Amino acid sequence: MSEFHHEVTFESIQHRLFNNSLWMFGCRITAILISLVSVYVVVAKIGVEGFGIWESLQGVSMICILFQTAITGTVLWRISNAYGSRNYDEVHRITRLGTTFFLVAFCLLYPLLCFSRRYIVNMLNIPAEFADTAEWILPNVVGLMVLNGITEVLGAVVSGFQRAGLNSMVQTGALALNNLIAIVGLLLGYGLWSLLMGLFAGFLFSGIIYFLNAHKLAGITNLLPAIPTLSELIYLSKYCGWLLIGSVSMALRDHADKVIIAHFASPLWVGYYGIAVRLASVVLMVCSFFYVPLIAAVGALKTAGDWSDIRNIYVKVVAMIGLFAGVLALLIGGLYDRFTILWIGKAVPEVAPLFFLLLMANVTAVTLTGAGSALGKGIGRADLETYYVIICLILNIALKLILVPIYGATGTVVASTVSWTIGSFFFIAILHLSLPLPRKAAIIPFLLITADAVFILATRSLLAYCPMPSGRLAAFISIAIIGPVLIGGYVINMIALGVLPFRVISAYGLSLTEKLKRRAV
Repeated sequence: MSEFHHEVTFESIQHRLFNNSLWMFGCRITAILISLVSVYVVVAKIGVEGFGIWESLQGVSMICILFQTAITGTVLWRISNAYGSRNYDEVHRITRLGTTFFLVAFCLLYPLLCFSRRYIVNMLNIPAEFADTAEWILPNVVGLMVLNGITEVLGAVVSGFQRAGLNSMVQTGALALNNLIAIVGLLLGYGLWSLLMGLFAGFLFSGIIYFLNAHKLAGITNLLPAIPTLSELIYLSKYCGWLLIGSVSMALRDHADKVIIAHFASPLWVGYYGIAVRLASVVLMVCSFFYVPLIAAVGALKTAGDWSDIRNIYVKVVAMIGLFAGVLALLIGGLYDRFTILWIGKAVPEVAPLFFLLLMANVTAVTLTGAGSALGKGIGRADLETYYVIICLILNIALKLILVPIYGATGTVVASTVSWTIGSFFFIAILHLSLPLPRKAAIIPFLLITADAVFILATRSLLAYCPMPSGRLAAFISIAIIGPVLIGGYVINMIALGVLPFRVISAYGLSLTEKLKRRAV
């Protein structure tokens, strides 16, 4: 089969973009809720320290597979381009090459982790009662995550065919099964083993569903390894190399922080860090629902050389990401202590400084780089993001070398926050200097970040005079009363000041309403 039977036009691609984004939005919300419930059960059954041990092991695992995102990102880029040029043969070839890489990586990494597992567990300061279990779990977690790269290659086929919403639904289903099995295992008393069991269940689920959909969409039947040609290696390695630098930067900013905190403090503080990450990353998880669909849409449009439509989609996505990022940052940042009580059941004061550092970095990155990063990858200019990633990487390493010896665990979080924030401002500048994009799309993010900071500071200052909720019910009532007031005031002010384009937002809202009505009928 060498010819696509799908219509590839701007209207169909834009329709797919917003449909996919809508589905991904719902899936992200579901994923957040599942994650929060799972963390609550983990903390309730094995404590914050047990949760911190699992986070530390995952931190090591993610460092070991930092190449995975670069490979699957390259696969998505090539498959979305193949979709635009209607070439099934390229899709099949790229899928097999991706499978080859992850099988080779598994054969190299799994024995290495088996050999070095005791040294790593000691480095993480894992208590003696958990050490033996952790030594057995670590190589198996890494092995599963590496093999999961094959399922992500199949997921890239689904996303490349403009079905990113379906891709997100599969990921959400796998996450739900993962957490359900883990929760059942914890309730039955299997401890840390429960988390490995959940990871394996999610891996099987996503692999089967992705394969069935990749077969339906692209006729994928053969996942046998394929040997890449020299020209393929040269062509793909440049794009992959740019993405790999980003993966290294991400690993140093998040997963390395867990390892450093465990080594210089304890797994208990990794648990506090994990709670802070879950709260702050809500902004990243929800606001990234446009990310993969935009890469796929722009990749297809770039093949047709239609820059006018690319700019049109970019402006709309910038507006929507800015709106969601601002609202969520204000809601979570202003009421974080009440959300913690509602979630964990009690206030955790150790989380506060870590949370606000992470929130500042996340809001800045999402608002300034979210749409632009996806645009660059979609048009094959991953190097644009990499320039700012290199700045982040250099700053992060330098600041860690300076701050960690002085301030220990806290120094690594500060280094990551400062480097990511500075890098994000650098990215928005180089993006608009390199590509013919509307200036307003560069100004709006700066105004939104400033407004977020002012609104959050004002909210926290006013709430200092209010009594802290005494339990979950009181926390829920407080959020239900204060939250809508904060959101309404923020949105009205942003529209009145012209920061958010009311015409774009209202048009998207009307379109969404009409689609929901048609589905209801």
